[in-house]
Amino acid sequence: MTTDPSMNMVAFRLQREGGTIVTGHGRTRDDDAVRQAWAMVQREHNAAPGEVMELYSEWEPSLADNVFIAKAFPRAKLTYSFSRPANGQWDAAFAEARATIERAEAERRMREVDEQGQLVPVLWSPRTAAEMLQMLPYREIVPGALVVTVAVAAPTPRGTIGMNHVTRAGLGDTPFEERLAAATESLTQGLSINAYNDGEVFGVSREGGFAASAIALPGFGARMAQIVGSEDLVVAITDADCAFLAAAGSPAAQHLRQMVAEAPRGGQPEPTLLRLNGRGIAVA
Repeated sequence: MTTDPSMNMVAFRLQREGGTIVTGHGRTRDDDAVRQAWAMVQREHNAAPGEVMELYSEWEPSLADNVFIAKAFPRAKLTYSFSRPANGQWDAAFAEARATIERAEAERRMREVDEQGQLVPVLWSPRTAAEMLQMLPYREIVPGALVVTVAVAAPTPRGTIGMNHVTRAGLGDTPFEERLAAATESLTQGLSINAYNDGEVFGVSREGGFAASAIALPGFGARMAQIVGSEDLVVAITDADCAFLAAAGSPAAQHLRQMVAEAPRGGQPEPTLLRLNGRGIAVA
């Protein structure tokens, strides 16, 4: 399916080894769009009319093209996706076709994410995501400041991360905490902790993103207290993929506060500075 509805793609299944499929295209509005596509196929693939077993046209053929198809390919099965506008309102028909194509592409990408992705915990700032969180099951991490949800995530061909969120409706009979446990387990794959500034600052990173969600891992505070060498920590979340820690009250902690203050806004979660110690986790 082409992304430009003004060009009509036509696929011909030929009676060759493996049922070879070849394609051509023509201008959708033209009465001979299928004939244009067939002429292209003949030139490029040396195809003969008697070889055509089946043809698919994105757009319903015109009356003239239907007559051509009946004569040239009398045994071929014909299918199409979009009806030809009887009133000639092509602009409206193209707009509807674009919307259909975009929905189909979005659904295809979502299927790919579901098939190739893995469950991960995802942080949200409820203050700026209240509408979204009405649809998602979540657990509070920091009351009023951070919650964690679950999504299936996978890299896309464009180099971005595609996500399908687990919604309340899609949760089914599986308890949310069970999904979250599976997500936090998969988050540990590829998770790494690196020291900076001569061991004064520690950064959490992860191949595949979502490193900031590590604060939802069981035992995260105790483990980081051992690594940092302090039971009272400051945690800077600058975006979903980055978290930095330092001992509270240290010069490095002040640097983390400045990082959060200067971090870009508008994403999820919001840049947030946290205090993590034996009393729990709270906004710093």
